[in-house]
Amino acid sequence: MSEKDSKQTLIPRDDDEQWQKVLRGEVEVDQENETHREAKALREYLLSTEVRNAVESVPPSHALNTITPEEARVEYRRASAEIHRRANTGWYRWLSYGLVSLFGLMAGLIAFFAANYFSDSKDTNNERVALSSSDNRIDTQSFGDKYQVYKNGRTPGIYPNMLPVPGGQFIMGCSNGWDDVAGGCRENEYPAHTVTVKSFELAQHEVTVGQFRLFVEDSNYQTIADDRGCVIADPESPSPRWIMDKASNWRSPGFEQEDSHPVVCLTRSDALAYIAWLNKKTSKQYRLPTEAEWEYAARAGTATPYYWGNRADHNQANLKDIAGADIWQHTSPVGSFPANRFNLQDMLGNAWEWVADCWHDNYISAPLDGSAWNTNCNGSDFITRRGGAWDASTLNIRSSYRSHAGSTDRSQGYGFRVAHDMAPTSSEVKATSE
Repeated sequence: MSEKDSKQTLIPRDDDEQWQKVLRGEVEVDQENETHREAKALREYLLSTEVRNAVESVPPSHALNTITPEEARVEYRRASAEIHRRANTGWYRWLSYGLVSLFGLMAGLIAFFAANYFSDSKDTNNERVALSSSDNRIDTQSFGDKYQVYKNGRTPGIYPNMLPVPGGQFIMGCSNGWDDVAGGCRENEYPAHTVTVKSFELAQHEVTVGQFRLFVEDSNYQTIADDRGCVIADPESPSPRWIMDKASNWRSPGFEQEDSHPVVCLTRSDALAYIAWLNKKTSKQYRLPTEAEWEYAARAGTATPYYWGNRADHNQANLKDIAGADIWQHTSPVGSFPANRFNLQDMLGNAWEWVADCWHDNYISAPLDGSAWNTNCNGSDFITRRGGAWDASTLNIRSSYRSHAGSTDRSQGYGFRVAHDMAPTSSEVKATSE
């Protein structure tokens, strides 16, 4: 018998059982045993791959302050369910031992940091945002008496109601394992990147028909749609079809509106004209929010696809079709749906909102300081818009979803919301000077 043959006699006849034991790490690897060596190689490959995937499915440590304890618990349950599923698939069972501990540790860390973040946020000094323990909203008292949150159903005033948005860091764009769980993300939502946003003010609602009417009557302004019409859904087409209707404009966008509805059929230049008038009337410096500010404000400290959770909900926003609290075929009165944690309403759905940035096909080289991105526009006149509208699908109202239109484009779904700078907090001044 040759030396090779003699070694072969040492291989157990229960190769399948030995393969399983090596994969599970239950026996010491016999380097003379080819079955053992192959199983060891596969074990190392699978372990490295699964650990890498596990790590990538959890947001990085610097983003932990955007995750609530509730989201941490959801992530833990998801990971736990996946581990148990894999643990019941034959030779994959060995993964459960190490990954249960790994996921448990990660989820625990998330919950720990998130809980500490929101606990610390209850400080009442002006350098932190106080959160109400009852409804998890920003306590505007921590910013003084200048802010007031309008309750649902209250008619907006003649000017936009501005609310404070605290500065902070967040992950902008599509985070795998979070934003994509609602059905996937588009290529223009990548790469996800950390952005630092300074404190600023944002209107609680989209600019309304009544507010825009006051501007037009005071200034005799003519929108582009007044002269050339507005894009509307063809009422005579059995399938979705968009047409330019010469008779449609912000006064009559193809459906009935009241003064409390968001004004639509506006180009971005129309929005900027309103802002210039508003600045003159109030002696302030209103502006459009940057794209980063808009997404930061829409998320309001959440990492899920929607600021209320992982699934689109007609009880939370006005989107395509009628269901639940969403009883409107077209626009709804602003403030008809629950606010996010920054007390902002209709950030998702109802009307698209113009922002200050030109369009880019992805986030490569995007600014990380929350400023408007108006460089490297490649000669395009495309402008970014965010938030989706009353006719948007569930995927198109996600917080990370983004789209664009031309500088003169107007539609029965295009509106806007105004922003305003806020005096920096002492912590922001310190960070800038360092």
